[in-house]
Amino acid sequence: NGQVFPIFRHTHPRHGTPVAAIVFVAALPLVGLLWSGGSVEAILPLMIAASVAWLLAYTMAQVSLLVLRWRHPEWPRPFRMPLFPLLPLAAIAGMAVVVLNSSPAPEMTGQIASYTGIVLAIFAVVGALWVKLAMKRGLFEPERPELAALPGAAKD
Repeated sequence: NGQVFPIFRHTHPRHGTPVAAIVFVAALPLVGLLWSGGSVEAILPLMIAASVAWLLAYTMAQVSLLVLRWRHPEWPRPFRMPLFPLLPLAAIAGMAVVVLNSSPAPEMTGQIASYTGIVLAIFAVVGALWVKLAMKRGLFEPERPELAALPGAAKD
């Protein structure tokens, strides 16, 4: 459906693994290592910022789950989530606590926030441009999952 760069769609003919995507994800930590000059003191805020960005991505997934389940209850689901919406709400609250307490020292908070902001801004701009120009879709236009053919698709 065009959500990833074409190079990441290619899979290894024998193993079926996305080789370019694996190499890209494996190379990302090297960017942080080069940026920090190999210094442990300099790389710590980068590692924490990466963790915060990762948690924010999970938080967005939980919020998206809630929004899509409430806006489109008629869409098929691959499984029925127990205790919905309590589990996603608890996950959001837990991740918020971790993000808000992620800085080990007050003097690192600004640095961590700026690194996180830079990374998120880059990904937001690249993602928005990709959605608008390559996918030719609206930025917040939901994509209907085609799961009706899955056996046992649950309805909430």
